[in-house]
Amino acid sequence: MEISTLAIVDTIAGTALSLEAVPTPSNEVLELKKQNLVSHYVSILKKQIPTYKPMVKYLLAAGYLMKHDFIVPLLEEGLHVITKMRPDAILRYPYSGPKKTGQERPKAYDGKVDFNNVDKRHIKKFDEEEDA
Repeated sequence: MEISTLAIVDTIAGTALSLEAVPTPSNEVLELKKQNLVSHYVSILKKQIPTYKPMVKYLLAAGYLMKHDFIVPLLEEGLHVITKMRPDAILRYPYSGPKKTGQERPKAYDGKVDFNNVDKRHIKKFDEEEDA
């Protein structure tokens, strides 16, 4: 048996308050509910939002959950999701060049990110003093 635990962590005090522990459903149960495991986790978090939203801005999740179907619904709820990047993740640079005229779909990306050779032309430097 496996459980998922939702807890609020106080990083300053080094403590955590567990809000809910839910057993991970079997594949048969998920099929009956017409859910996958990711949507199951999203439903647990959305159900508890009234409890934790006044106290929480950031949600820390396992690397398995670095998926569009998990992150986007929680961003829409106003949460910031922090997770470990999956080893098979593909990041792409956004295209910011000139737009083509015509009926073709506009170019959205400007190549994949190679972590061993990052293209610094695509990286914007942020100044800490500007955020203050």
